[in-house]
Amino acid sequence: MAVPLVITPLPPEAVTTADVAALLRARTKDLTGTEIGDFTPNTRPTDDEVVRLIAMAWAEVTGQSGASLADRCAGIARSLIAIRAAMWVELSYFPEQVRSDRSVYQELADQYTAGLPTLTSCVEQNLAGDAGGSGGYRFGTLDVHGWTSIADPYGLPADGT
Repeated sequence: MAVPLVITPLPPEAVTTADVAALLRARTKDLTGTEIGDFTPNTRPTDDEVVRLIAMAWAEVTGQSGASLADRCAGIARSLIAIRAAMWVELSYFPEQVRSDRSVYQELADQYTAGLPTLTSCVEQNLAGDAGGSGGYRFGTLDVHGWTSIADPYGLPADGT
């Protein structure tokens, strides 16, 4: 018998300010204009403000995929969370640059939009038992079987009957 997938929760802190800064390095300048490479209390936005945006992005992405993911899907989710948070940095702190096409926003939006189907597909394949054909997965010490779709985990008819 194939080994079931191990599914673990993806906590909001799985994506850091440094992950977002890796996408927006030029936005990590301190008050003197020195590029730091991460968000701090002396950058615009601050590290606390970026953490808030990461939490919003985490909620959006895990709302699509669920917060408990196989490792291979969790990596995709982490990337999408960082990208979405970076998009919000651009929209909320540099809107004039987004409007005048002097921002990386559109490229981030394209990456985010292209990545969501990849995440959904990964989750659906794992729920259907693609990684071993068991039709289930492992959540901690619990074996879970029979889920068929990310959108319909109980295998109910589409009309809800």
